[in-house]
Order: sequence, then C-alpha cells, then structure tokens
Amino acid sequence: MLTVDFDRLGVRPGCRAIDIGAGAGRHSFELYRRGADVVAFDRSADDMKAVADMFVAMELEGQVPKEPLPAPRWATHSRFRMPMRPSTSS
Repeated sequence: MLTVDFDRLGVRPGCRAIDIGAGAGRHSFELYRRGADVVAFDRSADDMKAVADMFVAMELEGQVPKEPLPAPRWATHSRFRMPMRPSTSS
C-alpha cells in the first residue's frame, strides 16, 4: 500500500528522490517506476539488498522508463550522522 500520492507530487523521469527509512522499498519502487533518480536508505542491510535486487528486476521486466537513467543507489548505515561544517563567519 502506498501512503503517498505520487501523481500529486509530479514525479517524472529525471526527478531526484531520497527514501529515508526505505524498509522494504515500496515507495522507492514507485519512484523508480516513474523514472526518478532514487536513493533508498535504511538501517537494514537485508532490506537494502532486497531493494537493490528489485530495482534490477524492475529494469529487466521493463517497468522503468527506457530513457537513460542514473543507476539507483542504496545505502545501509547503523547510524545517521549529520556532517558538521566549520563556521565561516567571524
């Protein structure tokens, strides 16, 4: 079940999206199916492996737009850290 109205968001080929807390990837799959450049992110390495496998299967089955798209990306981390930048103000 999708909990986002992707038609309302205007997702189309070339859009960029990050799915933080992607889990099993249901929203990532729909974004990718619509042609978005998707980054799926979750703590579970097993879920991210399954999402990566599904992205490949979607490509093989012709479920993503034919135009050249960047390869989907996924990341697995046990912690999320915000990088700190040194202040440039005096």
